[in-house]
Amino acid sequence: MLMPARFDGITLLPTNHHLGVFNRPSPENEGMMPYALRVFLEDVSGFDFVLIDCPPNLYTCTWAALIAADYVVIPVPPEDFGTQGLRAVRQAVEQARELNPPLRQLGFLVTRCDRRLLIHQAYERRLRKNYSHMVLNTVVPEAAAFKVATASRKPVEHHEPKSVAASAMRELARELCERISKREERQRAA
Repeated sequence: MLMPARFDGITLLPTNHHLGVFNRPSPENEGMMPYALRVFLEDVSGFDFVLIDCPPNLYTCTWAALIAADYVVIPVPPEDFGTQGLRAVRQAVEQARELNPPLRQLGFLVTRCDRRLLIHQAYERRLRKNYSHMVLNTVVPEAAAFKVATASRKPVEHHEPKSVAASAMRELARELCERISKREERQRAA
């Protein structure tokens, strides 16, 4: 059930741990189940953007989101485990495009980055070397403001609007809108 948030311009469709049963691969979750989110979103109107936050795995919920989405952003923490699964995620996006041809990858988003750590700097450099323009310019820092805002049940922009975290979110929104706009311009020109 859609719920207007306490903040203008935001509507939520909350979930909880009870939906975990639908995320596990099983015969019951095959067939039309992966298309349920797509069908739901086709019936919902009046939104400029719909953001779907998925668990960090390639199970049913993520697959359903890929089938429903126009664009995908892949968050990548600049650490060993964060980068190991990139090939599998890219393959999943390509497989989802067979069922959802308009799906496009907007890029990799470096998240939870502490630029004081040499290891984070090294992984970010490697990502940018290997994937160049596919890595978003915006880097989401490891910042306490995110955790405090989450605990306060507020977007970081409302909780600490002058924080580095809020600034990063504004920059991310700007960059994503710009990338979407450029892709749509190219599609119209083609």
